Amino acid sequence: MLRRPVLNLIRPTAVLTVAVAGVVAAAGALPAQAARVPAGRTAAAAPGWRITRTFTTKNTFLDDVVAFHNGTAWASGETPAQTPVLYHLTGTGWHAVALPGPTGSFVSNVNASSPTNVWATIANEPDVAHLTSHGWVLVSFADGSDDVLMDGLATTSPRNVWVFTYDFTTKLPYAHHFNGSSWKTTQLPAIVDGNSLTELVSASSADNIWTLADKGSATVTMRYNGHKWQTFPLPASTVPAGQMVFVRQILAESASNVWIAVWTAKGEVAGPVVLMHWNGHHWSKAAGKPPAGVLSGPIAPDGRGGLWLGAQSGTGSPFFLHYRAGVWTRFRSPTNSRGPLTLSALVLIPRTRSLFGVGDLGANFGGDNGAAILKFGR
Repeated sequence: MLRRPVLNLIRPTAVLTVAVAGVVAAAGALPAQAARVPAGRTAAAAPGWRITRTFTTKNTFLDDVVAFHNGTAWASGETPAQTPVLYHLTGTGWHAVALPGPTGSFVSNVNASSPTNVWATIANEPDVAHLTSHGWVLVSFADGSDDVLMDGLATTSPRNVWVFTYDFTTKLPYAHHFNGSSWKTTQLPAIVDGNSLTELVSASSADNIWTLADKGSATVTMRYNGHKWQTFPLPASTVPAGQMVFVRQILAESASNVWIAVWTAKGEVAGPVVLMHWNGHHWSKAAGKPPAGVLSGPIAPDGRGGLWLGAQSGTGSPFFLHYRAGVWTRFRSPTNSRGPLTLSALVLIPRTRSLFGVGDLGANFGGDNGAAILKFGR
């Protein structure tokens, strides 16, 4: 189930505050299976990736997650009533925090630079939510009666926040930059888009903001270098002849180290695994020989120079891939009696080698049997 938003945007104004409070979501932890093994082989049961929290009510969705070195975290999603919700991890567990929004809206992207600088997009509404000392404040991007798509956001500090939108009425894409006191809107050379709900934008600094984008019929990337936006197309050799390519999620670790997870397919057959790397000058395929399968999108650093990636077999069975310096390693995905896990997002917990992941349980491409939070490491 792909839930892409359709919304409204332009001049931000704080309109509503929601206190950061809530109740513990009904959930239960289940054991998981994961282990490090050579590429192409499946791991035996051992500590590693595991499900730490399940939300068993049908049609509970989780889309994105951010984490902090102090042990707190935020996960975004949708309630069974199809309304926006965030889950806040504190010392007493995960607590639900409802955000305003009509039926059919949800919290898609959540991004942060610190526990006190957290932002989230309200999909199917013209709003971005900002965590303040008074709770969550909504910032409206409504522009008259225009339908505006909220395409993503990124922040590296309270004085550097980017929100990306597309106006269906004017058919123009925009970037909106917040410097801590005011917003500035810039028309973009391409539409921020990808075959994903989350992680279409990634930033490592104020002068290294990257997005996945479409320009005409071509898949491109865009970078803001501190002065202007530039587009960089993916090479024609990204996929074999006859293959379709869908960019999924992007990770910018520095100006010379950017990664893209690519979904490939030929007809109804998915694969192969394609991971693209930007070295500061051009895009190329990551080195090494990956196992059979296809990247499903989620991508995050591992805290020691490598990457964690969400993947699927050609028949849709989920698994994890670890990549470092040309070496690919396959890990089992945790199992759950409520169905296969459709992984939505991964995030490294700062100053550690541990990660959180979020996803949905049930049928592929969006389960309807609840959702799960995963963890790797301590």
